[in-house]
Amino acid sequence: MDWVNGMINRLQPDLFRSEDLQLLPPHEYVPKLSDIVLPSIFLAVLFIIIRHLLDGILIKPIGAYFGVNDTVSKETVTPIPSLEAVWQFIFYFIMSWYGIYVLWDKPWFTQSVQCWTGWPSQQTVSDGIYWYYLLELAFYISSIVTICTDHKRKDFVEMSVHHIVTILLIGLSWNYNAVRIGTLVICIHDPVDYLLAFAKMSNYCKYIKVSDLCFVLFAVVWIATRLITYPYMVLYSATIELPEYANNNGPHEQYYGSSFAMQLLKVMLGVLQILHIFWSIMIIRTAAKKFTEGQLQDVRSDSDNSEKEDVSSNKHCTENSSHMNGHIRRVKTIS
Repeated sequence: MDWVNGMINRLQPDLFRSEDLQLLPPHEYVPKLSDIVLPSIFLAVLFIIIRHLLDGILIKPIGAYFGVNDTVSKETVTPIPSLEAVWQFIFYFIMSWYGIYVLWDKPWFTQSVQCWTGWPSQQTVSDGIYWYYLLELAFYISSIVTICTDHKRKDFVEMSVHHIVTILLIGLSWNYNAVRIGTLVICIHDPVDYLLAFAKMSNYCKYIKVSDLCFVLFAVVWIATRLITYPYMVLYSATIELPEYANNNGPHEQYYGSSFAMQLLKVMLGVLQILHIFWSIMIIRTAAKKFTEGQLQDVRSDSDNSEKEDVSSNKHCTENSSHMNGHIRRVKTIS
């Protein structure tokens, strides 16, 4: 694999000058692409295998205990999204708290301007942050595969764009040693996802009050993290604090201003915020539907596919058929 790692490292920018590296304490680590690309691909494959095993060994039996079937009906092979929701809950819950554990004592966790102190060549990466990056990158690589096999939804394109942008952001920030801002992005994003997954799981198990409560908590955390913390800490830091800090303390202009990679990094951070706004509108629509119609439904679902599944569910007249296609949905009567 040495020749592969050599090719990967040719993509690494020449940010680490020998005189800078001499200033680092002995045995300190700086990012290398070869240390994260191949391991993340191997881990992504492992994640897919683990998810498949968990579905059969753990998730489906538990779902059956709570009355959740593994398919919508015998006439459709579309897997219900409870399996996906459980997997997402497990990953995001673990990584949310792991991220807080890793970043808790880091200066940039509360002061985003510290993301650029000593950047690019005098920032080192701890083992905890390395694994934080590696696991997140592997998860999103695996998600590119599983999103094509999971239930359909209206925001398939947006979710695909989100996963691709996230992979590029993780890779670019690692490549340019902008790991501190990268860890902030990850830490801000993960907590809200496990709350949404838990709300879905509760709904599939017919714990409607728990599901409604989790959805409210999810909406509050979403607004706090995606619409307030992210633009204030991340976008502001990358577009305002970095140039100001660099003008006063370095690094040179080619690293923070005219560099194509840094411009691309800022563009992708902006794309994430656009997606946040798009999904915020969906959340508002879901909340409005809850108050007006008494049901909690994921508006990302594919309506065409839903209609087909409704026909199948009416044939079987099972109450479980109301849990379809990635929805968080409460149906009072079966038409």
